[in-house]
Amino acid sequence: MRSPDQDKDYIIEFLRLGSAVKVSACDPATFMEVCIVGSVHSPAWMLEKTAVRKLEAALAARGR
Repeated sequence: MRSPDQDKDYIIEFLRLGSAVKVSACDPATFMEVCIVGSVHSPAWMLEKTAVRKLEAALAARGR
């Protein structure tokens, strides 16, 4: 997935766990990974956007 705010690509993974979905977002340049958990009824684009925003916040906190 390409970040809408920046010109970066991220690796996104969806894993369904019963009535929940675990979404992992990874930055291939730094190997930093974050995860969120959401409802299977949530739109995939919204879960993906949330995971990417969390990853970008984690990267900013580390000064990247």
